[in-house]
Formats: sequence, C-alpha cells, structure tokens
Amino acid sequence: PLPRSVMSSVAVPADLILTHARVPTLDPTQPEAAALAVRDGLVLAIGGTREVMAHAGPDTRVVDAQGRRVVPGLHDSHTHLI
Repeated sequence: PLPRSVMSSVAVPADLILTHARVPTLDPTQPEAAALAVRDGLVLAIGGTREVMAHAGPDTRVVDAQGRRVVPGLHDSHTHLI
C-alpha cells in the first residue's frame, strides 16, 4: 500500500504537478490517482487534483498529462512493463 507519508496535509510548494494523469499507487483501496506533485525530485503528494493542487506555489510548473499513465523513472535498461 501507499505509505501515508506520501500524502501530506501541509501545503508545501511543489516544483512540478501533473494533473489529469493515471498514476498507479499500488494501494488496493485507491489503485489509481489523478494527480501527482513533485519537489526536489521526490514525490510530495499523490491523489485527486484538488488535494494535489494545494501544493501549487507561484513557481510550480503544472502539466496536464491528458490521461496518460505516469510511472517512476526506470534506471534499468531491461524492463518488462505490464
């Protein structure tokens, strides 16, 4: 399941927010989220657009993923995505 530490109730400005995305969470109670916030290369928040947008600041880049799936960066050149 998604660690609770990933979800933040404190509005910390994100560097990047992706909206209208398909973000797999590996949490059976919420298998997919619609938005993702990133700060300093780390996931700051995952959830619905409204709750993730609470992390938007004046310098936050907001990108509409247009329904695309978002997966973590892979560092291995040999990968089998399902």
